[in-house]
Amino acid sequence: MEVYLDILIIENLIMNYLILYATSLFLKLKHHIPRFVIGSSIGVLYTILSLVYMSSAKTSVVVLGKASLSMLIVAIAFNPKRLGGFIKSLIAFYVVTFIFAGSAFALIMLGGMGGVTKEGFMYLDWDYPVNYIVPTAAIGMFLFGRFIRYIRERSRASDCFVSLYIAIDGNGDWVPALVDTGNELRDPISGYPVVIVEAKAVSSLIPEKIKEFLTKQGLGLGHVDSSLLETGWLSRFRIVPYRSIGCENGMLPGFKPDYIEIDDKGQEKKDVKDVIVCLYDKQLSEDNKFSALLAPELVA
Repeated sequence: MEVYLDILIIENLIMNYLILYATSLFLKLKHHIPRFVIGSSIGVLYTILSLVYMSSAKTSVVVLGKASLSMLIVAIAFNPKRLGGFIKSLIAFYVVTFIFAGSAFALIMLGGMGGVTKEGFMYLDWDYPVNYIVPTAAIGMFLFGRFIRYIRERSRASDCFVSLYIAIDGNGDWVPALVDTGNELRDPISGYPVVIVEAKAVSSLIPEKIKEFLTKQGLGLGHVDSSLLETGWLSRFRIVPYRSIGCENGMLPGFKPDYIEIDDKGQEKKDVKDVIVCLYDKQLSEDNKFSALLAPELVA
């Protein structure tokens, strides 16, 4: 079977990028296109060099080269800040790589597709109807992602405590938070998950005009608009409906923070921007162990 260099480069570049993208979904990390392209390109360069210089290399040399390559790709693509985060990313990268490699091998062996796997690279015959592969891979990735997300969320213990940092307008506060599997609230407009926080825990972050609005009852719409305009909170302010035992049509006031930061017991800290913080005027914990409730998906 003839191997064309341009097709080899294109196929491996796409496959490497998909592996990095799937790994980022698995770890719920940001999709950084330039880093992913650089990491994918390094993988392609290694493939070409291995064909030219490593065809007769010892197994130990090949294994060492692939291990070094994978660590370099992970470091570039995900830029982990801590050793624990790097190891976690590397393991996830290996798992996703094995899944993709197994899928490609299955297509070659069972699907009647022409192809070659040698020296760590894959080459598929383009005579195969690729338009069937793309939707199949997309559906498979979607189902795999949903399954992993479900397992990850349900495996979290209900008494998982984390530290939560809420940032707004250059200020911020740390509050103890509980990962609550029962918290499935979402902002109906944006669809963002909701963090419920005791109002007193973030009192220093809220302008006085907004505090006045939140503590008084029966204020007219004009007063609300005036308070929001005066404080610059018009784009931040949210009202999130909720239902609970004894309250069929409740409303929680809230705001869109600049971001929140989650410190999960020494793991790599996680920044989240797509989230809404809702204020609760009562105490969430009788023993003051936590002052906020997080949805599991925010720490998964």
